[in-house]
Amino acid sequence: MLSSSSNLIGFVPTLEALPLVAELSAGGEWKLVPCPSYGRVIRQMLAGQFSAGLLPFEVFLIEILSRPALLDRWCVPMVLPDAPVELVMSQRMMKQIQQGEAHRTTSAVQSLVIGIESRNSLTRHQFIAWQRAHPGLEKAKPVFKMLPMELMHQAMIAESIDGFVVPTPWGIAAEALSEGRLISDFSSGKLGQQLVLCCHRNVVETASDAWEALPARLSAQRGLLANVSERDAAIKAMHHL
Repeated sequence: MLSSSSNLIGFVPTLEALPLVAELSAGGEWKLVPCPSYGRVIRQMLAGQFSAGLLPFEVFLIEILSRPALLDRWCVPMVLPDAPVELVMSQRMMKQIQQGEAHRTTSAVQSLVIGIESRNSLTRHQFIAWQRAHPGLEKAKPVFKMLPMELMHQAMIAESIDGFVVPTPWGIAAEALSEGRLISDFSSGKLGQQLVLCCHRNVVETASDAWEALPARLSAQRGLLANVSERDAAIKAMHHL
């Protein structure tokens, strides 16, 4: 098993985290700690409370690796596949968009306030690419607000934002509460967001064989999760962390 003086791995509960949850939640020396935002994961990594964290690659580069004092402290033993993301728009904004489409005009929507988790995240560019391709929204000015994922739905209810971009399944959960609508034609396209498991370098060096074996173990778990019962068990385990 992997070992470290600090055995905590911070992560945001998303679809791409399921193989890691399935692999590590059964027991052992490592403990997964769910967080409401990538910002929380980063802060606790920098404070020494986590020895590893699951982060979007571009956020890791800018928020951690770009700091000169931290350059030699962290390493990336594993890169995960692209993480699926979802766009949720408020019912109020969708009515405005539909009114503009009905009258064949762009005047109904002049601006769009969109919640994203980090200004350094690819989600901002993913939204802009979708907006430019969406009829009637080409001229609307996008404004981005940085919010923890757990506050985005509340901000939409308060009409502080018109929508938000989040990893799966945060968008599905928001749509279930009826104030938001999941946009089916939204995708990351060429701007897919890869997650990386970043760790203290000394943690990886202490148990290098275990870390080298982890990608293959997660690949096997990904195959097992194609089974509905296995996937449901992993989701339940993630919910109870």
